Amino acid sequence: MGVSRVVKIGLVGTGGAARRLHGPAISSVDGVELHGVYGRSLANAEAITKELGGIAYDDIDRMIADDELDALVIATPDGLHAEAAIRAARAGKSVLIEKPMALNSADCEAVIAAFQGSTAKLGMAYRMRFHLGHQEVMQRVHAGEFGALRLVRVHAALLAQDDGTWRNDPKTGAWWVLSKIGTHFLDQIHWAVGRPTSSIQSFSGFMRSRTSQNEAEASGSWSYENGPMAQAFFSNLWGQGDSRIEMYFDRDTITLHGSLGIEGDGEIAINQQPLSYEARPELPAQIEDFAQAIREDRDPLVPGAIGLENVHLLERFSREAEELSA
Repeated sequence: MGVSRVVKIGLVGTGGAARRLHGPAISSVDGVELHGVYGRSLANAEAITKELGGIAYDDIDRMIADDELDALVIATPDGLHAEAAIRAARAGKSVLIEKPMALNSADCEAVIAAFQGSTAKLGMAYRMRFHLGHQEVMQRVHAGEFGALRLVRVHAALLAQDDGTWRNDPKTGAWWVLSKIGTHFLDQIHWAVGRPTSSIQSFSGFMRSRTSQNEAEASGSWSYENGPMAQAFFSNLWGQGDSRIEMYFDRDTITLHGSLGIEGDGEIAINQQPLSYEARPELPAQIEDFAQAIREDRDPLVPGAIGLENVHLLERFSREAEELSA
């Protein structure tokens, strides 16, 4: 199937992320069309298409079989990502998957394998990589401007009102706070360090729940072979989206504060001096890159391999918690 000048995208899912974030982002990008919306409830899919356009489906295979469709954005609960992505790959459709990629690394590997040898593209929706301030900082870090990175420290807290969430159902969620916000900041660590999780030498972590199946708070510390240390703390027991990323070098310090939201803003300082940058909404930029990757026959800025690396790290938290409770 040839990709048309206008990239036609199907949205998989009708929950909050699909309805409030991904659907509007797809519709806002020039050269991209929201071609269809799939939901288990046709009424929920129609509620989105009535507002944003496209065809409503309650049969995902029928949507995938549409010859006009170029790609899917999968914004369902975590446990449903892999099956939908593999179905799309078999039909030659490109896919952008909400974070995290899947509930375990084996499912991630199955998704990646489904795209091998295909012209279809596989990307991960780690939107903070499209924050212009973060991009400038990471480019300068990787260029060696500040010397060797010694420590990356992150924290984020966002109060959840109750435990009533699909993230606490083992069929659809393996993690709670780590899935909701932690995974974004673990990706920022991975981006800054630039090393695979296989180079982690030591890891210590702690997770605790409120009354839920999965964790409400998580903390971890680890080190990379011949590289920096990393520390992370996440909570949904308190906070209003408070977030901070700190990077320490031999003489320099970089702080990124308040960039958890989707608007691409927040405060960035290098050695306590503010960094000026343009605030740009992250989600439309992410969709624009995904569409351009399809047109140019290249990988998206955040390819599927990044999703696997992130889940490897999430699993380290889980294994550590299981060992502590044994």
